[in-house]
Amino acid sequence: MRSHRHTVPPALRPIVLLARMRELLPPEKLASLLATFTPPLDPTDPDWADLCSALDDYDRAARLGLGLDEARTRVDIAAMIIYVRCCGASPHESVATSTRPAR
Repeated sequence: MRSHRHTVPPALRPIVLLARMRELLPPEKLASLLATFTPPLDPTDPDWADLCSALDDYDRAARLGLGLDEARTRVDIAAMIIYVRCCGASPHESVATSTRPAR
């Protein structure tokens, strides 16, 4: 049986990576990075808290050997909410419009 490895959609990866790094960064550095979003995010923002909670639930499910499909979907949705809020487009639209042919 072939295993399928789910990855976060490319446009969402920076958001998810930043959420993953939240415990490694000093609180003021995290707040500074989140403030660069347009509109700015705050570490106490409910959308940010939802993404962090989704990542924690994913990690917990992985440690316990539980199915990860639901947890992956929750992470993707939480990251997409932040992406749409900050970028004003779905990640799929952004990728389609920003792709340029090689010269």
